Amino acid sequence: DLAAAYRQVLDATKADRIDLAVEGRSLVGAETVQRRNAALRLLQDAGKAADNPVHVTYTLPVDPTLGLGEEAKALLRDAAEQQVDVDYVNIKALNYGAALAPRPEGRMGQFAIDAARTAHAQIRDVWPHLTDGQAWSRISVSVMIGRNDVPGEVFTLDDARRFTEFAKSVHLGRIAWWSPTREGPCADGPKIGADPGCGGVSADLDAFLRILGG
Repeated sequence: DLAAAYRQVLDATKADRIDLAVEGRSLVGAETVQRRNAALRLLQDAGKAADNPVHVTYTLPVDPTLGLGEEAKALLRDAAEQQVDVDYVNIKALNYGAALAPRPEGRMGQFAIDAARTAHAQIRDVWPHLTDGQAWSRISVSVMIGRNDVPGEVFTLDDARRFTEFAKSVHLGRIAWWSPTREGPCADGPKIGADPGCGGVSADLDAFLRILGG
């Protein structure tokens, strides 16, 4: 079954945590959502019984203005109802598209802040017992450093500084970024589009790490 499949992966990788990135068609359908959360609950119950807890993160798409979509909120509500212990709700503050994030130049850091603020209110609605601070500590934000896949969306060092300052002010649970291989300038100079091997902007090899990881 699904819980056993999850356990097999964790055992094979000697991991104690699972991060499920759910978007697109995987977000749709109450039966699929319920089945996944039921498996996670079984996985966590078995882990607790064996003194081997399993930590769960859900990585979900986000709108900079509206926060989590209806499908994502339904997924989290079902997780709460099935008593899945969700360590982090990791929002993907990247690749929004022109409809959700018009005129993105110089605004990607602010878009991430706006998305986090809206998601915070939504998380408190899903888990009303959480305090303001506890809700912030449950949020993780993933950004895509440098040029995103969507033309015009560029997460710069200034965006990183602005977002990190905000994250520290609210004691955000975690900052993540895509990806370490994209640190530093491209060998043949700045690029117009996204590249898996570099960020497409001029920056030192660990410039984003020093800011976002600080």
